[in-house]
Amino acid sequence: MTKTIFITTGMGTSGKDTLATLINRYMPVYKCSIINPIKEVAKTLGWKGDKTEKDRKFLSDLKDIVTPYNDFLFKKIESLVESFKGDVIEKPIMIIDLRDAGEIERAKREFNATAIFIERPNSVKITGNHADKNVKEYGGYDCTIENNGSLDDLEWVAQNIVSCVLQ
Repeated sequence: MTKTIFITTGMGTSGKDTLATLINRYMPVYKCSIINPIKEVAKTLGWKGDKTEKDRKFLSDLKDIVTPYNDFLFKKIESLVESFKGDVIEKPIMIIDLRDAGEIERAKREFNATAIFIERPNSVKITGNHADKNVKEYGGYDCTIENNGSLDDLEWVAQNIVSCVLQ
């Protein structure tokens, strides 16, 4: 089975999770996010799972503390990619949600991944933390999806992605 890795990024409510769900309708997807382990730690510190500017900054700040200490979060993604490529995760598509430009570039290089930026005109503009604020500034995206139409339009994009994977 051919294994394909995509990195998806974009502002909050741009359609990253929706795109993954739509792709999964046609081909099984394993989706992960570099921030998930931070969310687990944040819950023990009282985070309720909200996505306000304050909450997003809290998560971003925690990630900024952990990353230089031991690169745990990227190593966790590396481990998941190894499981994915080694057939422990029996799905043909892996989608990794990343925001930081350096991590996107590193993941593209180390995992032979394709980086997709999802842009939606009415998505939430988050400026309270550097990861969300600067997500559009990364210049190495392989493609940009303009999510400015209907859900059917985004589903058409998902179908095209699956068609490309099958080639």
